[in-house]
Amino acid sequence: MKKEAELEIPKYSETLNKDEMGFVDGGVSVKVARSMLNKNNCYNMAAQYLSTGMTQRRIAIEIYAHAKCYYGGTAFLNLINSSSGGKFLGRPAIPILEEIVSHSNPIDLGHDSDFRVFAFEVIWKNF
Repeated sequence: MKKEAELEIPKYSETLNKDEMGFVDGGVSVKVARSMLNKNNCYNMAAQYLSTGMTQRRIAIEIYAHAKCYYGGTAFLNLINSSSGGKFLGRPAIPILEEIVSHSNPIDLGHDSDFRVFAFEVIWKNF
């Protein structure tokens, strides 16, 4: 059964452009670079993005994990998979890791699921 409805826009609403939406959304996009394969570089770089509301450490971890996945490719995924026993929080690791790799460049900071955050932590601590 198909339902249809009309969307009524409030009389005093305003439209936002892409830049304004990024500000409201907290969205920050960062292009991956080889320098991000170094944890100290990631931590220092993270200071620029504190406006996201995330901690410097959390930002550094996300940047580092994305760089490792982006430059490491399939070999890195297989290494992580075998190191984690094939599971992240009880779920198969490969689909989570493939999803990170497919969205690794640019890095969209924040708005990550618990599974992705856990994967970032595993990568930070073990690689």
